[in-house]
Amino acid sequence: MNASELLQKIDTLIEEGNLVWESPSSNAKRDIARFCGAVKVLVHDVYGEDHPYIKKHTADKEASSHDLGAGMSVLKSMRMEVEDSSL
Repeated sequence: MNASELLQKIDTLIEEGNLVWESPSSNAKRDIARFCGAVKVLVHDVYGEDHPYIKKHTADKEASSHDLGAGMSVLKSMRMEVEDSSL
């Protein structure tokens, strides 16, 4: 995945996270879990299984709004890193 594709994927996930945060559905826990799962896949693909986000957010843990915020923070950090490395 090149930098442009990675930025597009990150931006899509950030938009999804914002939607979950701003307009929670009747099944918000499911939506948060799906978002966190998508973030974990991306983080794993880019950084591998040793990244702290992967280690901290295990599959057996129920997702919470704190996890949503952590996922958004990781995505924003990734975005800045990709932008900086693309200059």
